[in-house]
Amino acid sequence: MAFRLNTLNSRLARRVLLLFVAAIILPVSGIGWLSYMQVRYVVHDERLSALESLSKSAGLDLFDRLTDARDSLIQDAKLHEAAIQGLQNLQRSNIREMFSSTALFNQNGQVTLLYGKPLNTEKIRARLASHKTQLWLERNLDNEPLQLFIATPVTIQQQAMMVVGKLEKDYLLPMIELPNHTRICVLDSKRTPILCPISGLVKATQEAKSQLKMQTERTFEWQHNNFPQLASYWDLFLEHEFNSPPWTIIANQPSKDALSTLANFTLYFVTVLVLVLLVVSLLCIKFIRRYLDPVKALTQGTERIASGEFDVRLDIRTRDEFGDLANSFNHMSSQLLDQATLNQLRSKLSTLVLNAEPVHHLVSALLKGLNQLGHYPYLYLICCLDNRFYWFHEGQVHHEPMDNMEEVLPFLSHRAELATEQFSLLENHAAHFPEFPLSISLLGSHDRPLGIMLFSTAKLGQSMASEVMSHAALSLSALAREQQLMRQAHYDALTGLLNRRSLEESVQSHIEYNQPLALLFIDIDRFKQVNDVHGHGIGDALLKAITERLTSQLPSSATLARYGGDEFLLVLPGRSALEWETIARNLMNALKPEFVLQGRHLFISASIGCAQYPTHGERYETLLRHADLAMYAAKMDGRNTYCGYNDQLSHEIERRSMLEYLLRTAEENGFFHLFYQPKVDANSGKLIGFEALMRCRHPTEGMISPVELIPVAEETGLIIPLGMLIMRQALEQFSAWQALDGGSANDSVRLAINVSALQILEPDFIEECTQLLEQYQIAPELIEFELTESLFLEEPELAQEKLSELRRLGITIAIDDFGTGYSSLSYFSQLPVDALKIDRSFVIALGQNHQQDELVRTIVHLAHTFNLKVIAEGVEELSELKTLQGYGCDIIQGYYFSKPLESDAATALIASRKIFTTS
Repeated sequence: MAFRLNTLNSRLARRVLLLFVAAIILPVSGIGWLSYMQVRYVVHDERLSALESLSKSAGLDLFDRLTDARDSLIQDAKLHEAAIQGLQNLQRSNIREMFSSTALFNQNGQVTLLYGKPLNTEKIRARLASHKTQLWLERNLDNEPLQLFIATPVTIQQQAMMVVGKLEKDYLLPMIELPNHTRICVLDSKRTPILCPISGLVKATQEAKSQLKMQTERTFEWQHNNFPQLASYWDLFLEHEFNSPPWTIIANQPSKDALSTLANFTLYFVTVLVLVLLVVSLLCIKFIRRYLDPVKALTQGTERIASGEFDVRLDIRTRDEFGDLANSFNHMSSQLLDQATLNQLRSKLSTLVLNAEPVHHLVSALLKGLNQLGHYPYLYLICCLDNRFYWFHEGQVHHEPMDNMEEVLPFLSHRAELATEQFSLLENHAAHFPEFPLSISLLGSHDRPLGIMLFSTAKLGQSMASEVMSHAALSLSALAREQQLMRQAHYDALTGLLNRRSLEESVQSHIEYNQPLALLFIDIDRFKQVNDVHGHGIGDALLKAITERLTSQLPSSATLARYGGDEFLLVLPGRSALEWETIARNLMNALKPEFVLQGRHLFISASIGCAQYPTHGERYETLLRHADLAMYAAKMDGRNTYCGYNDQLSHEIERRSMLEYLLRTAEENGFFHLFYQPKVDANSGKLIGFEALMRCRHPTEGMISPVELIPVAEETGLIIPLGMLIMRQALEQFSAWQALDGGSANDSVRLAINVSALQILEPDFIEECTQLLEQYQIAPELIEFELTESLFLEEPELAQEKLSELRRLGITIAIDDFGTGYSSLSYFSQLPVDALKIDRSFVIALGQNHQQDELVRTIVHLAHTFNLKVIAEGVEELSELKTLQGYGCDIIQGYYFSKPLESDAATALIASRKIFTTS
């Protein structure tokens, strides 16, 4: 390979060589080293994994052998029993391999030697008191070997006995195939070696187990006679089968044997790496010289460009990237020359704009500059800002007014070319036209054209011409843009109505001059559904159509504005209540007919709230807030109506807002508590459960009734988190009660929890219930969910599916407030329910109305026919209790027995095991 020594005299050559060394040789060497280390790591990790699998396999094999030994011990005892009865002769071939001695111990302390030498019965008998299978180690003296015993219960001649065997240590040796120089060691829970041929491994294992994190790592390395060793251990759990602490099974192999495959790999890998680096270095040196001359030429050309010589050209004719780079350099120098000329034109146009020069000065500079750049033979401009026609001729710019701008502009703005036969449209404005078509370029947009350029083919590139014309359009649009910004600041872009800022200024003006007015807040009902279903394009079109209808119903003195989204504000100066109500009705009536938009038929309505100045406020912010509150009240009243503001309305809205805030912060504020009302067996008087009842104790409002809270919670959807909070608190308390009640599903007190239909229909409700029951360790059979009939009427199929899942878990389902809604026992007979709860309204009428009594009796009878239990709530009188007992009612709940109790009182009631009087 030829190479001139003077090549490296160049600083660039030396740097390139260093770059090649840094970019190729060093990374290749580094990657080689990392690859080697990665291979070593993989081999090392694979051997550790193999040892880990081996220790586990050895442990499982040992467990199987211990299990076989136990089973053989039992079989040996059975054979002994058979031999006593003369059924068969004793055959103990397997026992001899496993045990050196076996014996039977009866409950009276008598010992029967089955095989081998007598055992130390005194020590053994002390371990047999539990009468369970056991595995233990024993050493009589320090210098004696360990003895391993297995004892297991057995029934001989209808007597419970224990059969005991002393295991042969050789029987514990693993039967699995071991890799080269691999050893297995077995330790008991006290790290006493049972089988361990390697000295020092026990201590190494103890140190490793104390250092490995949370026993997630089961491999370690250690030194034996200064030789590295790899080891892995596995804990063999014996508690379940042998009532013994776990043993540790260790697999050990010298690192030299484990990593023997790395030796050959290292030799070949290093050889290949050195050869690769040598070839790369030689190739680097060869190519340095080849590219040195083009780089030098490019350097000189760049220096000339930097000095402002944009006409420089390079002559490099190589067919490679340097040749392409030279062509790009030459093209760049041409572009720079044009760009310099263009910058001068842009600077001149900007100066004219900043100096507020007349439009014709700016247009004249533009046409002259374009001709200088592109040498256009023909150049014309129709300017929309001053309605004049400009043309460039013999170095001069001429212009004159256009009389037919409205005709010419639409015709030309949507065309890319003006044909020769169409020149007649402009023949009154130009000295002459060419005998070929002219290109057309629109300055600005079709919606807001600033001008139209007509020109013939030029030497100027299309991108350069577009840049010039774009800058011209920016200059011409300065005044138009200022006007547009002024309009955007005061009007809504979609509807063309005043925006909220302008409306505020209008209202403030009326207030400043103390002029009475009515401020109407108009909100389109369910407009979000239109956007969600039909898209925002239809939504925007609908807002425009709504604006047109609303505007058509307004008196000339009214001011309509778009407040935002689907909300509008209407100012009616000097209007009384009767007048604004009439206008509000007219507005709602105007919106009743269907809207047909892009083939879609839409029906919408509006809710309107009104506040009047100065009656309902003397500031704009106050009027707006009160009108908004009135509009919200109209929505609460069913939508498609109007409402005027009053002080009571403000109180109701604030009250509702307070309740909603309480519900949203239920978990943090600590105002919500649970009370527990006892449920009593109607016949025995035994306490069989409680119903968990939510109460809200506010520090200033006092007790807030659930009748007021629950509707707000259901309407806002907050019943779902509130219901889960109640369930969590109830189950936590019930978990504490179970310790008092013994924890039995038959004898324990049961707990009833009210569940909303919205909760049941939640996708993850059943999963959350299951998690809570598992968290508090509560049997599902002890829990009852009380539901209202509305669940089955709104989503009957989904409700049946959800309740079936709950019943499969074991949870009982009861229908609460039965009889107050759409009640049908035949319908409920097909649903997965277990009980009906008769509403209080039926109970208080007992004994006062014969038909009511018969209705209750029929409900109880039919419920029992469908195998449903019947619960009566609100029982307060003995006569009510007697009547319900006579009808066969199963469970009674009410003030007759107890009012709802706080948790401490309920706990005391459970502990007392009180029996209520039912007669």
